[in-house]
Amino acid sequence: MSLIEIPVNMKEKDILVPHVTEKRHKVIMLPEIINYIQQPNRVTEASYDYTLVQKKILTAVIYYLQEAIKNRLNGQSYEQLQLFKDSPNDKIHLKIPLRELTGSKQYYNDVRESAKMLASIVVKLSGKDPFTGKTGSYFTGLMSVFIPDDYRYDRYMVIEIEKEVAKRLMEIEKNDRGIPINYTRLAYEIIMLSKNKYTPRIYEMISSWKKKGGFVITLDEFRSRLMLGDKYTTYKDLKARVLKPAHEELYEKADCWFNCLGKDFEVRKGKTVTHLNFKIIVPELKEMIEVKKNSTIEMLRTHFQFKEEHFSAIKAILDNPDNLDKLNYKLIDLHEVIQSKRHTSERIAVVPNYIVSSLLNYFK
Repeated sequence: MSLIEIPVNMKEKDILVPHVTEKRHKVIMLPEIINYIQQPNRVTEASYDYTLVQKKILTAVIYYLQEAIKNRLNGQSYEQLQLFKDSPNDKIHLKIPLRELTGSKQYYNDVRESAKMLASIVVKLSGKDPFTGKTGSYFTGLMSVFIPDDYRYDRYMVIEIEKEVAKRLMEIEKNDRGIPINYTRLAYEIIMLSKNKYTPRIYEMISSWKKKGGFVITLDEFRSRLMLGDKYTTYKDLKARVLKPAHEELYEKADCWFNCLGKDFEVRKGKTVTHLNFKIIVPELKEMIEVKKNSTIEMLRTHFQFKEEHFSAIKAILDNPDNLDKLNYKLIDLHEVIQSKRHTSERIAVVPNYIVSSLLNYFK
């Protein structure tokens, strides 16, 4: 049996460092180390009643399936990865150090107890009927857990997952043009540093809507997503026990957050709160903008044969931080156009000139 072990040290992730926003020069605190992970929205939107530790275990599983997820996104087979090739009986195995889930040895026993219950908890995932293609829901237990008897010396657990279940955790949909859709990009460390049970679930929600700037959700749907059942039946209790703790953990301490204290957060019918209006705040950090810009420059140089004269022609576009996301999406579209015309009479002869002309026209 081949085991994949997660190498991240929680002590490193416990360090928060100040970052300055680009426009308002506001200082926010973020983990010193941030690893972004991608997961299908069927995972983001799944319904389950996990404890905080159980949620962290699931996120750790997604974290270490990232190589397979990236292969899938790039159109490559993940079945050839060592993790899948060496796993017997149609199952894969992940070895997770207990320190990954808690920074203190005194809580190892609590982690073990939470892990034991994972195998019996049913999770609801969206899916399609394999025969008819109709949409519906899968109800499944996601994983089995092996824990050594003497955790004073063997401080790890082994997660065993059916390969078919693993596919549901990592296969991200693509549209007709082969572009990934219906997935969420989020910071692994934000979830692993959470202290409140509901913070990771709410963080996932707002991360999935980050590009849209916000979303409105009915109170009933919000409660259903978090599987609150008969907990916190009054909105006052829900706000105090669920929304405010998540607000406090994320506000100016994450790559995105919301404000449940804002005047327009609660949508009411009469005196009754019926909807929640999440306006998502995404800080534009100086160093993140620089990383994003450098990544775009490298893409233009590598995939579109850009030279200095081409960069000079679009300098004003590149230098505006507000353009970078739109620029990247436009480049994906232009790449699709170029590929579709490669073997036709309309083939793009001089790619960089075509890109420059298209971008200048798009951003004029």
